[in-house]
Amino acid sequence: QEQEGSLRAALINAQKLGDKVIKESKEKAELIVRDAQVKAENIIDNMFITFKESKIFYDVVGGGKNVVVFLCGWGYGSEVIKPLAKKLSDDSFTKIFVDFPCFGKSENVKTDWILEDYADLVHQILKTEKINAPVKVVGHSFGGKVAILLENKYNIVESLVLVASAGIKPRFSLSKTLKVWRFKLRRKFGKNVANFGSEDYRALPDIAKKT
Repeated sequence: QEQEGSLRAALINAQKLGDKVIKESKEKAELIVRDAQVKAENIIDNMFITFKESKIFYDVVGGGKNVVVFLCGWGYGSEVIKPLAKKLSDDSFTKIFVDFPCFGKSENVKTDWILEDYADLVHQILKTEKINAPVKVVGHSFGGKVAILLENKYNIVESLVLVASAGIKPRFSLSKTLKVWRFKLRRKFGKNVANFGSEDYRALPDIAKKT
């Protein structure tokens, strides 16, 4: 009976010890999960920057010493260019993707923006990420125009890839030139220009069309 009682007591103690270990492990697991959630939330917060009253989304991928900034064209978020960027190794490159206001995950503009504001935005993101060395920039369409201005104003672009870029004065046909001047004259004299421009331009809020 003594042996049976000792065995029963040992089993009870073992069960209590097991329950304690399980409880402590559960509490530690909850702390780890909570800490991971907080870090994840901080990472998400760090992917946004408030600029000219709008919350602007950007993403940083990789940790290499070569910094490449990707700037999309008008009407596109950075998700469209990420598949191309996957060709660059995360070990060798730090890739920064910017969603301009009104597109992707960024908010619409709250105030009037001029072209220079977009270059200032990119420069501010680089400062936020503590990137002071010259960077490489891939600019598509409107993003190319911003990239050109970024270099002209801040002299921080060591190499530039322009894809179907704006900002390079094209040679328009006579009909295209007349259409552009017709639009500018109508806008100058307060005439209705709602039917002018591309589909993505017409879909923008009025305040964004001033850019």
